[in-house]
Amino acid sequence: MLPFNLLTFLLILTSFMVFMLGMKAVFFDPVGRIKVLREQKIKLDNISTQELQQELDTLDERIQHQMQESRLKAQALLNAAQ
Repeated sequence: MLPFNLLTFLLILTSFMVFMLGMKAVFFDPVGRIKVLREQKIKLDNISTQELQQELDTLDERIQHQMQESRLKAQALLNAAQ
């Protein structure tokens, strides 16, 4: 069986904890902030996309209505010319 040295174990445990604290400060926290910012940007982009889609739908309906009116006017002019 392998010998167990308590001092070595505590040293390794301490170094691992220092490493994890360093990683948290250098890597995990900045990545977490970037993730939150990215999620906020995606939400804002989705809201903006929905608003633009509604505006597009409104404009499309208006254009379809104007085209229908133009067709009717053109048909009336053709009928009047005959």
